[in-house]
Amino acid sequence: GVVLCVLRRGAYWLASAGPQIGSGAPTGRVFASGNTSGFPSGGFSELSLMTVDDKASATLDGVALFSDVVVGGGETGFAAIGATDWVALEYDSVKIEQAGPRWAPPSAPCSPAAAGGAVYARACATNGFAADDQVFELLASFAVRHAPSGLSPSRSLWTTIWLTF
Repeated sequence: GVVLCVLRRGAYWLASAGPQIGSGAPTGRVFASGNTSGFPSGGFSELSLMTVDDKASATLDGVALFSDVVVGGGETGFAAIGATDWVALEYDSVKIEQAGPRWAPPSAPCSPAAAGGAVYARACATNGFAADDQVFELLASFAVRHAPSGLSPSRSLWTTIWLTF
């Protein structure tokens, strides 16, 4: 995913991973960075991050930090709010809204799972949706099982992976 960090004094960055606890530096690829006026003392601010397809835009108190920065489009959608250290934070309100076109459950382009059927790889559905052909469980034995069918992939001497009981 992408992480937007804005420090109290105004330094900010958009990265592929957030900072480690107690650190002010991102640990992933930085897509955008800069400085802004920072957060006012004793008041609330409005921070906005929007990602649509492969681009991200953000504002702080209505002022653009960056717009349409390319971040890649392979993410599956999630949101989190936090801090770079163990500090007291107060939130007046939090709002998470849908953005972009991918807000419908996907159809499964693969045929229904059956014993002896091949296993295929494809891009994951986005925004918390999953098609039946993408739902697998990790078992205690470290094997995987296709949840809807109860079948597990196995490999023969050839390169194809097959579904078995």
